[in-house]
This record gives sequence, structure tokens and C-alpha cells, in this order.
Amino acid sequence: MFFRSIIFLSAVLFILSCLTGCDANGKSASQLRQEELIAKLNQEKKDREAKETASADYTFEQKEDFLKEINGELAGLQEKITKMAGQSSEAALKEELDLVKSNIEETKNSDASMWEESKRILRKNLAGLKESVSKAEKTVAK
Repeated sequence: MFFRSIIFLSAVLFILSCLTGCDANGKSASQLRQEELIAKLNQEKKDREAKETASADYTFEQKEDFLKEINGELAGLQEKITKMAGQSSEAALKEELDLVKSNIEETKNSDASMWEESKRILRKNLAGLKESVSKAEKTVAK
């Protein structure tokens, strides 16, 4: 009789969890859809930013404009990093920030023959910093 009660109770709980639409982590179907939508919107935003960056293909003669744009983006990232003071990821983010700053100096001092390579390295490291800041923000938000 005891085992029948346990089996019956387990079956009822299983049916109730199926009816409420919860997954194994206790998230409802609407929460899962919301998380998927947020992830999709974030990906679209990253894709749009990548297209904007790629479309703004600066020539060597436009070096100053390029560096102004990069410094503007860097200022925003630096502000976000400052707001994360005391977080475990702060030191790693500051290291990445310093790397991007040194890439800016290298790009600033590059000649025409090194322009494309300097620009590519700077963009790659800036994109990495953006991704790291985004991940750190998500971690802090939890």
C-alpha cells in the first residue's frame, strides 16, 4: 500500500509539472521563450554593430576619424568597467582595456603599410573587450 501511494504521488507530481509547462530547472515555458527572445535580440544587436563597424572601412587618410570612433566606444566600455568596481572580473577587464589602449597607440603610430593590420588587430581586441564586458554585466545582473 505504501509503495502504491508513492507511485501515485510521483505520477501526480509528474503530470502537474507537465501541465504547468516547467522544465527540469523550474522555468516556465514563457520564461524560456523570454530568454530565447532576449538572446536573439542580443545577437541581432551584435550583428548590427559588426555590420556598422565593417561598413565603416577607414582608409589610412581617415586614421583620425577611425581613432575618434574607437576612442568613443572605448570611453563607454571604460565607464561600464568602472561601474563594476570590486567585481571579480574587474581585473581581467582592465587588462583587456589596457591591451586595447596599447593597440590604439600602435594604430595611431602605424604607417600606411601597417594600417590594415593595425586596424584589424585593434578591432578584434575591441570586439573581445565588448564581449567580456557584456558577459560581466550579465554575471553581475544575476
